[in-house]
Amino acid sequence: MKKGVALLLVLAMMLSFCAVGASAEEQVTITFGFWGDTPEANMKMQLAENYMAMHPNVNIEFEYTDGNGYLTKMQTWFSSGTTPDVFGVASDVLTYFINQDEFENLAPYIEADGLEGSWNQNIIDSSYTNAKGEIVAIPFISKVFAMAYNKDLFDEAGIDYPTDDWTIDDMLEAARAIT
Repeated sequence: MKKGVALLLVLAMMLSFCAVGASAEEQVTITFGFWGDTPEANMKMQLAENYMAMHPNVNIEFEYTDGNGYLTKMQTWFSSGTTPDVFGVASDVLTYFINQDEFENLAPYIEADGLEGSWNQNIIDSSYTNAKGEIVAIPFISKVFAMAYNKDLFDEAGIDYPTDDWTIDDMLEAARAIT
């Protein structure tokens, strides 16, 4: 199997990609590289354990590294040609590696599974598509650490300022009213 099949995929979907072409009886070993704090690492390992329970012919070998050493680990993987079959990477770090040959184009898998439109296409095009136009990763999670807003625009539109209980729908409604 081609190394680096996917980045930031929902684990079960990622692992299914790796096992394409393998019969249900054929033993398949997949390497899975990831980082995270203890709860996140445990969650990823539990997802992999659940996948292996559902697919007894699949064995997943974990390549865990703490967040501080992960970029160095990735540089080593890419420079030595030893990238895991599946691995996670933040989208801002992906830019350093996105045009490497270790990635597989995920578009055929996304189409075969009917998953087109599952992610914001603008984000896929800008962050997860390489120079050849191939989708090489999809988001596993998205995080917004902060949101800034212009109070004058809210005042002019007569809209209340954001609160801690705002939803995405609240934000979109405000954005539509302001623009």
